[in-house]
Amino acid sequence: MTTTLYILIAMIAVGVILRLATHNNNKQNTNTKTQNTNNQPDTCCGRHQTCRLQQQLTQTNNKPLYYDDEELDRYAGKNSTTYNETQTEEFREILYTMNPDEVPQWIQSLQQRNITIPDNLRDEILLIITEQTQNNTP
Repeated sequence: MTTTLYILIAMIAVGVILRLATHNNNKQNTNTKTQNTNNQPDTCCGRHQTCRLQQQLTQTNNKPLYYDDEELDRYAGKNSTTYNETQTEEFREILYTMNPDEVPQWIQSLQQRNITIPDNLRDEILLIITEQTQNNTP
């Protein structure tokens, strides 16, 4: 019962993080860039995988990393609800060929490139991140 509760909490936390990241990405698309005013520390406490994940997702690098997914650049600016199944399969193929611990960085790379994830792929991504979080928790 407790393990199920931890899984549920982890999934909710990751979902909130992904939703916030997507929301922040959408704000940038409107060309109204604002200064980040939340008072989060620059460093993670290092004790919790969720904290590390959140830090990875909020870090901004000037140059995004590519995961052999350059073909996804053509979807920059596309709304997450408008992908068809063939387009979603392109994302899914890349997702399942990478190491699970690279998924949060891949999400960040997509955000930096103004590429939103298809809505019907988000649950799969959450599951992968949740499993990775559980495997890395002592």
